[in-house]
Amino acid sequence: MFDQNYVKQLFILFPSLTKLSLYAWTDSYAKLIEVCVQYEQLTHLKIRVWTCSGIKYERYGLSRLLINDSVIDEICTKLQKLTSLDLHGHLDLNNRSLATMNQNHNFISIKITDGGIPFHEVDFYGVKNKPSVQFSEDVLVDFAKKHPLLE
Repeated sequence: MFDQNYVKQLFILFPSLTKLSLYAWTDSYAKLIEVCVQYEQLTHLKIRVWTCSGIKYERYGLSRLLINDSVIDEICTKLQKLTSLDLHGHLDLNNRSLATMNQNHNFISIKITDGGIPFHEVDFYGVKNKPSVQFSEDVLVDFAKKHPLLE
């Protein structure tokens, strides 16, 4: 549960770091992703998003909690050496995520799990649809045919 400056310091102290696992508070999650994708040498990225900010009750804007297509796109396009991706949070993914992941043939492990938003009141303002994972069958089959991870 570290902030972005701590993560930057880790990369300064250990410049050859290739594997990173972080537990993030919701309000620092997006910033941690921005920091992580600057380090192209990463081969393994694991991020767990905690849906609270300490003891204080807070109403969350849903956009702060989502692992969505743009997050997957940023990770996959900037971390070309990535072989393992493990994200846990609240998901809003569709076919675009699969297409993006399909461009990285280095993947040997992809794990993306929905943690939900337990015990918190969520504001859906500005979010068109409630979060979900929607992969069409054709796109899943295409992903399986083209990606060595699923051969």
